[in-house]
Amino acid sequence: MMKDYQQAKERLNKAADFPHPFGKALQPLHPPKTPYNMLIINNSHVTF
Repeated sequence: MMKDYQQAKERLNKAADFPHPFGKALQPLHPPKTPYNMLIINNSHVTF
């Protein structure tokens, strides 16, 4: 369970490094690296 969480976290962190459809709109609101729980909201298109 913890391992899955860690892998998902790493994937989301990687996804945050790539531009996505809302990237430009979101950039002024937060830095590219966001807390894990924010990434789930902002990168909801990321598949686990």
